[in-house]
Amino acid sequence: MAGSTAEICDEVGDDNVFIFGTRAGAVARVREQQRMGGHAPDARFANAAARIRAGDFGDAAGYETLLASLDSARDHYLLGADFGSYLEAQARVDRCYRTQEEWTRMSIECCAGMARFSSDETIRKYAREIWAVDPIAL
Repeated sequence: MAGSTAEICDEVGDDNVFIFGTRAGAVARVREQQRMGGHAPDARFANAAARIRAGDFGDAAGYETLLASLDSARDHYLLGADFGSYLEAQARVDRCYRTQEEWTRMSIECCAGMARFSSDETIRKYAREIWAVDPIAL
């Protein structure tokens, strides 16, 4: 929960987004725990990786390099650690979607709150704050 994700939540409201995963302040600690062998991936993630390695979804050999990069000690992006949180968030999404009135309300509020993140606005901001250039009227 950092950077643009935090900014989006500020604009559209926390109750209109589905956040999951390790929070920014805990990432270094979880990575260190992984490195030391004290933080195992979510069991469902380990099960999915085992099924891929077993060939349940096709030729496993093509995925071995990817799977090796996701072993707990090398899982830099915390995919294994965050998998359970992702599944829980997806379950919340599914429940919300089945309540069409709530889904529609959230969708409208998100769209209305995202204007600040449009490409036009981003380019204007970069032009002003980073590139220090003035727009040219066409």
